[in-house]
Amino acid sequence: LVKSILQYRKKNYMFAVIDMDDFKNVNDTLGHSYGDEFIVRMGHLLSKAFDSEYIIGRVGGDEFAIYYENANTTLSEEMDSVTNKVKELFNEFDIEFASDKEKVNVSLSVGIAVLSGERRFDNLYKAADEALYISKKSGKNRYTMYEKKEEEL
Repeated sequence: LVKSILQYRKKNYMFAVIDMDDFKNVNDTLGHSYGDEFIVRMGHLLSKAFDSEYIIGRVGGDEFAIYYENANTTLSEEMDSVTNKVKELFNEFDIEFASDKEKVNVSLSVGIAVLSGERRFDNLYKAADEALYISKKSGKNRYTMYEKKEEEL
């Protein structure tokens, strides 16, 4: 009975877009091969921060994306979980790239969307991208959680 109830529960869908701020400085100052290694190290950090239930990919250049769906938590629990994981990612990024950050100014900006019952990927992507834009516009080196506007509710 519990299994059948969970089948009808709305899923939570999470999509995050992660951009390495001012990454051009890495390539321009330290070289493109160093920049390539920097990208690989970032991929390892993401794999460490987000377990195998998350789909992690490189969107292009210095941008990564994370996708996850779950029917076993509430929307609030899912938002808390991803927020904690992103905070941990920021901490690990600072540790991993401490010596690099002395040479070049590089940080992370993240946009996160967690929607319940929303099955259209384009809506999820658009929401995360909008949140990323807010992170960048607000000074970079931060994350923003997308919030539905009143007219969307």
